[in-house]
Amino acid sequence: MTFHLIRHDLDYMPWEYHGSQQVFRGPSVDHRRPFVAVLGGSEMVGRHVRQPVPDLLAGALGVQVANVALHNAGPDAYLRDPALMDLVARADLVVLQVMGAANLSNRYYVVHPRRNDRFVRPTHDLRRLYPQVDFTDFAFTRHLLQVLRTRSPKGFQYVARELRRNWIARMTELVEAIGRPVFLVTVANRRGLSGEAEPLLIDEEMVDNLSPLVEGHEQCEVTSFLDENRLEEMIFSDEEIAAAQNLLPPLAHEEVAKRLVVRLRPLVARYVRQDVGGDLPIARNG
Repeated sequence: MTFHLIRHDLDYMPWEYHGSQQVFRGPSVDHRRPFVAVLGGSEMVGRHVRQPVPDLLAGALGVQVANVALHNAGPDAYLRDPALMDLVARADLVVLQVMGAANLSNRYYVVHPRRNDRFVRPTHDLRRLYPQVDFTDFAFTRHLLQVLRTRSPKGFQYVARELRRNWIARMTELVEAIGRPVFLVTVANRRGLSGEAEPLLIDEEMVDNLSPLVEGHEQCEVTSFLDENRLEEMIFSDEEIAAAQNLLPPLAHEEVAKRLVVRLRPLVARYVRQDVGGDLPIARNG
């Protein structure tokens, strides 16, 4: 895990799925029964808030909602975890966040298979494109891309083009591998980390490539909720202030959930099975 599970009276109720090395934010759900799965990155995990989007959806829709989002995830975090994909395939309906394009392995660099924001190594192509850069200085993909853009805007265009192309291919692969009805959600922030728009390197045309494969798409603009007072609504320790500043406050989670509920209600009615119960436990608390 990359965050503390219990801090300042905020219990993340961690749970696991057998065979996967990932740990998810709870509450856990009974996967023998109908449920909706929410996949995505940090925004869906809901660090430092009591009720993230998945919890709000569960209350409003009256169905079980499994929060299987992962901090700083990219598509690789799911595609490289067969057990996790087995869990997702058990869902009746999947809500998939449009994650940024930086955190996936590509022609120019390799990311960690579980913690996709971790830069592992450059490829020969990146070394050739940036011979003046010492890549041992980098631990995270965002820092890497910031430096590449500064050192050579022209070279960065090659990297960005490759990331966008790979993102379309991997997201297409992920949606097809899920094999369940998928609804996309974009959490848009024009003032993301270091001033870049979030999700990083994603444009409308890229998302449109997925349209034939999904049930729909909702774009939720949250920039207006990221004012200087938002930290007062969040729960964190003194050591976590910097992290909290880059995450969504409760009002942003409420806005995203409100927008999603309207779109998801007909899909829940169409796809979520009648609850018939079951006997064998699948998830276990951490």
